Amino acid sequence: MVVVPWVAYTKPEPLSGVMKFEDLQEFDEIRIPLHQAYVSDLPLIEEFEVEIKPSTQYDIEDDRNKCHVTLDNDLGPGIIEFDDPNVSQMQSKGNLLIRLNRSLI
Repeated sequence: MVVVPWVAYTKPEPLSGVMKFEDLQEFDEIRIPLHQAYVSDLPLIEEFEVEIKPSTQYDIEDDRNKCHVTLDNDLGPGIIEFDDPNVSQMQSKGNLLIRLNRSLI
């Protein structure tokens, strides 16, 4: 088994892990979880590096131990608006329900 440590220099904190190649295994994938909600303080495009750490268990050819990632933050905030700008209801109904709609951009 070959153990390959990696680090992704993401913000606010870097992520790291290890990949374990079994005998005769030729490829694997690093999985980095991405935010699945709009966050207003994130830039529209983020860039970071993912790096394989050196080891005596394997060689890295031609300085190919880094991958530059460009992430396009395509999850927008959407538009929030009232379903109906005018609502009327009898007080005896108990609860007043006002519907909001969110459309994604």
